[in-house]
Amino acid sequence: MADLSIKYVVDSIEGNALSTTVNEKNYGWVEHCNQYGTLYWGTVTQDWLQSNKITVLSTITQYALNSDKKNLGFINHLANTALNDNFVMPFFGVANSAGNIKLTCGHARLAASFLNGRQANELKIVVFVFKGGAAPNIQNAKPLLTTAEFEQIFYLKDIDYEISMSDSIGDGTELEFTRAVLKYSIYDKKDQALPHTNIGNTVTGFWTRNIRDDKINIIVRCTADVAKLIQPSELFKTYITVEPDNEWQWSFGKILGAYRKTEGPNEKVQLNLWLYEVTEPVNLELLLPWMGTQFSACHSKNKKALCFDTSTDPTSIAIVGDWCQ
Repeated sequence: MADLSIKYVVDSIEGNALSTTVNEKNYGWVEHCNQYGTLYWGTVTQDWLQSNKITVLSTITQYALNSDKKNLGFINHLANTALNDNFVMPFFGVANSAGNIKLTCGHARLAASFLNGRQANELKIVVFVFKGGAAPNIQNAKPLLTTAEFEQIFYLKDIDYEISMSDSIGDGTELEFTRAVLKYSIYDKKDQALPHTNIGNTVTGFWTRNIRDDKINIIVRCTADVAKLIQPSELFKTYITVEPDNEWQWSFGKILGAYRKTEGPNEKVQLNLWLYEVTEPVNLELLLPWMGTQFSACHSKNKKALCFDTSTDPTSIAIVGDWCQ
């Protein structure tokens, strides 16, 4: 049974199927996994979320440096999906003997969650624990006993979906989740590359016109306390203007005034980021996938971040996720 690939497909027309395993009544992917260990579900911890933030930032950076337009476009798509709604599918991972979790399915959705400022208690996850392993380090961990229970918890009872796993040895000791998708949705297409590549082209095109000396140059305006929260970046070079605490507040007059071509400490830099009342570290990489699709200006829902490019005529200001807090 080496290189076993397991796929559980719920299809209201064709019927349910679990490949490589006898399809029996009341037997699905959860029952299959629980032959080899125990499935748990819950929400992720804040520590886990922060540890994975490093990976997300690195991933976005590499996509940008390598001009990976397809994946940048996919993250943009998922981020916009999460802007007004929650993902149906949870994250999927495996736990080691100490209960620490490795995410194996849902990396792009995790990036989109960071781009929208999602908190740990909003992110549900299903974790496979091998026999003899400790319960996973997740909040409110509960055993997941049946496929029917999974569908009830995640409101999938009347939805067709597919969950895929790999098991390189075939005895459950190398079991990992590889794919989880809603059938017949935008994500269940053989070739998704072109639309996401087109979106990625507009994202990279927006930032390219502001590159000087191999970095995206951006003028940041904020108070002194917020300036300390701006993190170093491989992608961005910042020109920071510190504003007085008692005077710095959201003002459309100031925004429009910034479109005067002589505005700013460096006349060659026309990309602006204004930050208001930010209290957590600012990672500029989380801004990158948001820009370029239709507007040259955007602000986060919480109005803590406003980004706009004065090299073009003013546009409406798009509302994006709370990528900074």
